[in-house]
Amino acid sequence: PSDVETTPDARGVGDPPYDVLTVRHGEVAALISLIDPAKRLGTAQDLTAHAALVDAVVVHAPVLPLRFGAVMAGEVAVADELLAEHHDEFVAALERIDGKAEFLIKGRYERSAVLREIVTEDQKLARSRHTPPKACGEDLPRTSGDRSTDHRRHRGQTRHG
Repeated sequence: PSDVETTPDARGVGDPPYDVLTVRHGEVAALISLIDPAKRLGTAQDLTAHAALVDAVVVHAPVLPLRFGAVMAGEVAVADELLAEHHDEFVAALERIDGKAEFLIKGRYERSAVLREIVTEDQKLARSRHTPPKACGEDLPRTSGDRSTDHRRHRGQTRHG
């Protein structure tokens, strides 16, 4: 929303970090940071500053974050080419997300604990833990003249007849 404000301690990208400026157009605003075109953009410090700004603002107002690294020619370009051109889309999107939250949940699991739980809950698996495995081909029916046993026993040997 256009009434968004930053705190005095908000820092933008760069080393040293630039201040964060607010560019307004109609009902929307963009928080921007100047950059030095001669310096590399996208350092870990820059990414952290971007994330910290988004995290600080989202507590007070809905935010449509642009992908990090979006660079425009200046404040006028942000107002005219971004905010004015997409004003109605941005207003509609901000209204849709107002009052909502986004969560990122990361989980880790301990493989042995998960496997133990699966085996405990699946009775067929639990029973198979106590049954010795069959040798390859052991459960196949045999017919007279079946030489599969001979082939297993004599693997790698030439048969002379």
